[in-house]
Amino acid sequence: MFFLIFNFIFYIYLFSMYPTISPYRDSGDMIVSASSLGIAHPPGYPLYVLLGKIFTTIIPFGNIAYRINLMSAFFGALSCGVLYLLIKKLNEEYFKDKNLPVVCISLFAVFLFCFCSSMWSLSIVSEMYSLNTFFAVLIIYLVVKQNWLLAVFLFGLGLGNHHTLVLLIPGIVYLLILKLKEWNDKKPTNRFPFISLLIVLIAGLSIYLFLIVRSAQNPVTNWGTPSESIRNFTRVLTRADYGSIRLHPERSPVEQNLTTMLENLIQFLVVSVRQFSYWILPVLILGIYFSIKKKSFLALFLFWFFSGPVFFIISNLSLKDKTSLPIFEPYLIIPLIIFTIWINFGFIAFFNIFKFVNEKIVFFLIITCIFILTTFKISMLNKRYEFIAYDYSKNLMRTLPYNSILFNPDDTTTFTLKYQQECLAKRKDIKLAVFYKTLWGYEQLRKKYPEILPNYEIKSGVELENVLLSYSYDRFPFYTDSIIKVPAKGKFLPKGLLYGNNDFSNSEQMFDFYVEPRFSGEVRFFTQQILSYYAAGYNNLGLVFNEKKIYNKSILFFEKAIVFDPSLSQAYNNLGVVYWAKNDYKKAAEYFKVSLKYAPEDKGVRRNLNLAEEKIK
Repeated sequence: MFFLIFNFIFYIYLFSMYPTISPYRDSGDMIVSASSLGIAHPPGYPLYVLLGKIFTTIIPFGNIAYRINLMSAFFGALSCGVLYLLIKKLNEEYFKDKNLPVVCISLFAVFLFCFCSSMWSLSIVSEMYSLNTFFAVLIIYLVVKQNWLLAVFLFGLGLGNHHTLVLLIPGIVYLLILKLKEWNDKKPTNRFPFISLLIVLIAGLSIYLFLIVRSAQNPVTNWGTPSESIRNFTRVLTRADYGSIRLHPERSPVEQNLTTMLENLIQFLVVSVRQFSYWILPVLILGIYFSIKKKSFLALFLFWFFSGPVFFIISNLSLKDKTSLPIFEPYLIIPLIIFTIWINFGFIAFFNIFKFVNEKIVFFLIITCIFILTTFKISMLNKRYEFIAYDYSKNLMRTLPYNSILFNPDDTTTFTLKYQQECLAKRKDIKLAVFYKTLWGYEQLRKKYPEILPNYEIKSGVELENVLLSYSYDRFPFYTDSIIKVPAKGKFLPKGLLYGNNDFSNSEQMFDFYVEPRFSGEVRFFTQQILSYYAAGYNNLGLVFNEKKIYNKSILFFEKAIVFDPSLSQAYNNLGVVYWAKNDYKKAAEYFKVSLKYAPEDKGVRRNLNLAEEKIK
């Protein structure tokens, strides 16, 4: 059954996988780091980088990004297979009968997990989360089976992929205490092999030596240069430059009190249940109730509680912010593993209550549900034909003149261009002025592009920002992906997807030279983020023609902006302003109302609407 599950899920993930670089957060960085055996962003992810290099080497087909995506699909499918073995093992404690319905229900629970949006979407991109899921479920399975040496070794090794495995410690310690009591009863004269456990733990953690050894060789990506000092190594290991356990360092911390903690817990539970669908809630509750008196319940609860609610509260992330849920989504997976186990118990308990239901009917219903679930989910999550991140990077390269500086770009902009430069050897003339607000970033910038900075020491990030602009603004084509990132003294005008300081005579034609962004399936957050760049570009071009009072063209570009981002309130407001200028106050009011729908706190739009309504009266 394990191989059946693995092969089926692997095929589904492989079929729906991104064909190249995905728009997901740090994918470009992980691909470049793995392909070049580099040091990825903190904490470096040495295990992921080494495994990624193996996959890029042994797979003889597809582009580099595709091969790393395939690694995620492989470990995602492997996770689902191991989860079935874990559920099968736990069912032996709860249900003595190994009849067909119990096997089918366990199978159905696993499919619910592997088809939930978080697990599926993270198993088809170049990120470390499906590998982390594999380690988490395998470690839980091994400690349940009492294979402590292998479990502890894999725990240490798995920390070389992702630090969230430490959230399993309370559950592991509880099971270890139970094991010690059993050991003392059976072998009171023998000591428990703690020294052996410590040795294998250190052996697993030794994967981090890769950071020091490889960093000393100055690879393409060398975040934090951990080989230069113990301080650098520690800062990379602890993510000191990126907020440590904070998931969103750019967001202000939420003030923690009992009320906010309770609100966050409720949000976490709602988001977790929504991964499966709300109809699963009574089954989940029944499974928890049914298993609560069993000896493994407390261990499962500790695994869930610390990897879910506790981590969510500590990370200080409010799901009320629309950018928070996509960032938090990967951290749902470990608690969802435990939810899946309880859901399995719930279904079996339900079947035991209604034993009169024929086994063949149960088998038929579950197979039918799996088929429906697969068909429905694949239409939503299929990214087989999505090239949007790759297309975006190509369009950026078409926008940037030779020898340009791209100032402080977003992660998506940075990492898609890095993929083009380092993996595909294209447009290495583009100078990415990124990460300069950290000491390591400043040193890398000076080392890689000495010509863009003056020959004296710069002492702060603010000074560096001002010096970089004043020193290089007139010497290079100078671009940014957001106008708010550059000081007001610099004159930047829109040019396609970017803003820059050089010739804008062909700005209108720039979009004609772009590759039309290709995407498929449900438009998820990071895909929409790239689409919003196109929307902003069209909106800005519309403003240029609006200033020139060429209203037919400005309307065209504002409407195109709305096609790419239907929630772009500025575009609706700008259309309202155009129709106001054309004395069509009724239509202006309609657009102002739509703008307010997406930006209800915008006082300027509300004032525009009031003025338009007064004109109509």
